[in-house]
Amino acid sequence: MRLRTTTTNNNGQPSLTSAAGTARAEPQHVVYTRDASGVGRLYVNGALVVAGAVSGDLSNWNAGYPLALANELTGNRPWLGELDLVAVYDRALSADEIVRNTAAGAE
Repeated sequence: MRLRTTTTNNNGQPSLTSAAGTARAEPQHVVYTRDASGVGRLYVNGALVVAGAVSGDLSNWNAGYPLALANELTGNRPWLGELDLVAVYDRALSADEIVRNTAAGAE
């Protein structure tokens, strides 16, 4: 997971990276959060798989940049999958909220 902040590079690196084998060829519920203290967390199917500091803030956000999901904007990182639901919140969801959303499934 990459998030561009004032302390990451323009490509959102360093990134949070899950362990090899985390991604599977089956439907998965993937959630990324970053809280006000700068801790990024990646959950898969309700379980925390990686957490780490993602320092900086979003003051360098450029409203002219599109949100990229599942590939680079250049298209040079092909992704074979489907997105069933994408949601963006203005706060970090709690672990309990993530578990509830995972249990609810895509609606």
